[in-house]
Amino acid sequence: MRYILPTREIVASSIELMVEAHHLDGLVLLGSCDKIVPGMLMAAARLDIPSILVNSGPMMLGIIEKDNPYGGNEIDGSALVMYSEKLKQNKITEEEFIELENNAQPTHGSCSMIGTANTMCCISEAIGLSLPGSAMVPAVDPRRLQIAIYSGQRIMELVKKGITFRKIINKKSIKNAIILNSAIGGSTNSVLHLLAIAKEAGIDLDLKEFSKISESVPYIAKMIPHGKYSVIEFYKDGGVPAVMNQLKDFLNLDALTVSGKKLLENIKDAEIKTGKVITTASKPYRIGGGIKALEGNIAPDGAITRPAAIDSSQLYFKGKAKVFDSEAEANAAIESGKIVSGDVVVIKYEGPKGGPGMPEMWKPLKLIDGLGLGKEVALITDGRFSGSNNGCFVGHISPGGN
Repeated sequence: MRYILPTREIVASSIELMVEAHHLDGLVLLGSCDKIVPGMLMAAARLDIPSILVNSGPMMLGIIEKDNPYGGNEIDGSALVMYSEKLKQNKITEEEFIELENNAQPTHGSCSMIGTANTMCCISEAIGLSLPGSAMVPAVDPRRLQIAIYSGQRIMELVKKGITFRKIINKKSIKNAIILNSAIGGSTNSVLHLLAIAKEAGIDLDLKEFSKISESVPYIAKMIPHGKYSVIEFYKDGGVPAVMNQLKDFLNLDALTVSGKKLLENIKDAEIKTGKVITTASKPYRIGGGIKALEGNIAPDGAITRPAAIDSSQLYFKGKAKVFDSEAEANAAIESGKIVSGDVVVIKYEGPKGGPGMPEMWKPLKLIDGLGLGKEVALITDGRFSGSNNGCFVGHISPGGN
């Protein structure tokens, strides 16, 4: 995990080198996972040639009904850590754990939740860099091949017309991405990635703008890890176009997309199909529920949280701080029972320098959840989290020069 963000930079630089070395006229980006998609988009922004992203799509969902942590019967692979704690406590049998292990990730594709991978793929569509409606088509769906073929046709048109990456990505389309991200409760890692992509594209974007843009946006699509349905059900319910159609009053509808059409044309006929995942903008799950930038006495330069993933009972949390100098120390304390209801876990020295590399700390919150303390313990850190995490957490804490 310590190599993920540095790897993002290597992905971007590798693409830049190959494109420049071979004088390519256009670029079809093939990727789906957490740091690969933003690395590819950073490269395309740097190169500023016609570009289109084709992702592989999410895997099909796993099914488990007994003690499902998300409240339904759908599951994803990240839940295995939660269930491993249940196994240690003899709350489930080894046979039940093996059954879960065999069912949690049944096909290829990105993890079937609104983690960083699927968040970035949805953001790519919202910006206009992927074909409309393509982001969450399942990996095993034959429509994936149709999307690939049409993307190949579109990149040729983009090259002929000279529609380069920076003609599509600009301040308007970046704002559209932030709005969409808030409406679907996307990953906190999207903040890091959008700031990096914007910098490569020469777009002025500040951390505080995420809160300013998102504060009035309705949170209208609830998925694992903060809902009971996977992104497969999100796709069946209308996906990104249906959400964006509900957000027309907030979006920059004249933004150009790789389809050759303006955003409004892409989304105007999109409808909520099942109502399982997506609700209307007039009856949201909450307002401003996606991403929030915070400031305070321990974070004068800002911090990031994900209100969509926080239970309403935890929006105000007061407790005893238990401080650890690394993720490993914190994990050991959690597993040994030293963390109890009402505690605030503080993990230091896991930022970009301290980690080093700002590792993705998905495990502490999963362990806490597995112990049944998910709604009773908070966690703050200068490090970051996985998009699979939920609970009361604050990351990316920036303590100024202190």
